[in-house]
Amino acid sequence: MDENARGNIKVMYAITDLQRRLDQTLGTPKSYPNNFSDKDREQLTLNGRVHRLETKINELEKKTNHVISLLEELCQRSRGEGTNVVMSRIPSIAEELI
Repeated sequence: MDENARGNIKVMYAITDLQRRLDQTLGTPKSYPNNFSDKDREQLTLNGRVHRLETKINELEKKTNHVISLLEELCQRSRGEGTNVVMSRIPSIAEELI
């Protein structure tokens, strides 16, 4: 019976530790110190991390689409006007990317 009680205590500790880690990962506010603001707590959660990643990916996608449109414009101009125009346009395109 003593072994059974010890086994139950070990299981309870494991469940408690698992719950604590889940709370921390999923962002239960009680798992963070009180001196953190709600915004800071949100940034520490898995949901907050995924949101920041999605935001950065969307920004990267916009920049990539812009680069593609500029390259398409360059190709169209090079077909119509020759390569000298394309080479002279490169510095202004670089400024648009920044």
